[in-house]
Amino acid sequence: MIAGVEGGGTSWKVGLARPDPSTPGQFTIVDRQTFQTTTPAETLGKIHAHLHANRERITAVGIASFGPVDLDRASPTYGFITTTPKPGWKNSDVRGIVMEWARRPRSTCLAASTPT
Repeated sequence: MIAGVEGGGTSWKVGLARPDPSTPGQFTIVDRQTFQTTTPAETLGKIHAHLHANRERITAVGIASFGPVDLDRASPTYGFITTTPKPGWKNSDVRGIVMEWARRPRSTCLAASTPT
């Protein structure tokens, strides 16, 4: 099963999907949750809890977020929302908190919007 996490200014969404055995390369969404964007601790904590509850079934996570997000894997702030104008979210470790639920290595990919 894979998980997708999408972070927006007003809400964050988490979806869980499993491979569709009848159509190779396709997935079927089996769970969707929406969490209001409040503080990083509260919002990402809810996402962490949801992923943790499904940890044995999830093999990879994709994260898309408002940004800017540091996408440099060599950076100590890789996966952080950096200089966002969103109150309270500057320098938030999105990848670290979202992936903290994993008790074994997992794959992640990051995508971020650019400032406009």
